[in-house]
Amino acid sequence: MDRTVQFASATFVCCWVVLAVTAPGIPLVWDEAEYLVLAQNIVEWFRVFPNALSKQELQTYWLFIHFSEGHPAGFALPIALGRWLFSGLVDPLTAARLSPITLFSIACAAVAVRLRYAYGTSAAIVTPVALLTFPRLFSEAHFATQDGQLTAWW
Repeated sequence: MDRTVQFASATFVCCWVVLAVTAPGIPLVWDEAEYLVLAQNIVEWFRVFPNALSKQELQTYWLFIHFSEGHPAGFALPIALGRWLFSGLVDPLTAARLSPITLFSIACAAVAVRLRYAYGTSAAIVTPVALLTFPRLFSEAHFATQDGQLTAWW
């Protein structure tokens, strides 16, 4: 296996484990309740698909189509994916958080790989550690909201 792939994989796994293990201990934040409802509705819609393709059904399950909550709707999709994939394995809040945690961990690995090429291994190791130990980013990386995802996508 290529050393870059090994380094990226190790960085991803380390970040993901730290965030996943600490996720159940972080309380629910203000925006999460709304995103959890949006995500659960998406999961429910896929359970009744394709019988729920009418305008009324779409408005019932895809609330952000007609309900303006101020954030882009796409951020609910990874949360819904986490709810769908991990429900039953972990508590519902942690399940919703695992996809945003995965996105943030991928971003940390990508930044580490880029910095390894540009500045060397020390910078590549220090950067994900700094991202995970900065209190605001550490907490945002856990939440089933748009903030940590926005940071990761950016």
